[in-house]
Amino acid sequence: MAGVTFVEEVRPFVRYIEDAGFPETMYGEGVFQYQSWDGASAMMFGAQGDYLISPLMVVGARLGFMSWDPDAGDGESGLMDMDVFGKYLVIDGPEMKLAVGALLNLPIGTDKIFGNSTFDIEAFGALRYALDKLVLLGNFGFRINGGYEITVENPFGDDFTTDVDGELSILFGGGMLYPLNENVTLTGEFTFETERYDGADGPIQLTPGIDYALASGLKIRGAMALGLSDGAPDFTFQAGVAKNF
Repeated sequence: MAGVTFVEEVRPFVRYIEDAGFPETMYGEGVFQYQSWDGASAMMFGAQGDYLISPLMVVGARLGFMSWDPDAGDGESGLMDMDVFGKYLVIDGPEMKLAVGALLNLPIGTDKIFGNSTFDIEAFGALRYALDKLVLLGNFGFRINGGYEITVENPFGDDFTTDVDGELSILFGGGMLYPLNENVTLTGEFTFETERYDGADGPIQLTPGIDYALASGLKIRGAMALGLSDGAPDFTFQAGVAKNF
């Protein structure tokens, strides 16, 4: 198929982990994110990356620091939980790549924004299919979400805690990578997940983005996500600097 490319050096923004793109050796990215919620806003600084341990397998991690600022009441900030993951390339064809993987969420956050979380486990599959002009993306998986505990402030007495039960959530998504030239690639994603916690909507987002490769080998990346459910921010801006090693 003439002109086929998997654009391996370009990653999606929302489903960075649930993707069949593999680095040549290692991929690293520093990320800034601003989220606007109904009644609050949040900023996150973090890093994510993966390392090729064999031609068909990668391992990686993601870690961040978040500041949560509600319109009413005091804000909080602290280290977020850490994601570690691994992926195996099941199909490595001339037009299609199919990977399967697993993610483990480690509850190491020192100052929880939403309380004390437990381990979460996710299993997923990811697809890249190359056409003449663009690359199609697809992903599907399920996640076992542990519950968490929140502290409720009581102005008339002692504060009290309440438990929030975790649910089994189903996630899927699709998207595309469209290279305009050797340096600029447009991205688009639609991502969906059922509720992670009892009584809370799951996140649904539509995310256009752009990936620009500099002559130095660094990549400047930016995206804007629109929330389509109460479980997602109304608006998210994300910017990053990445490099393939």
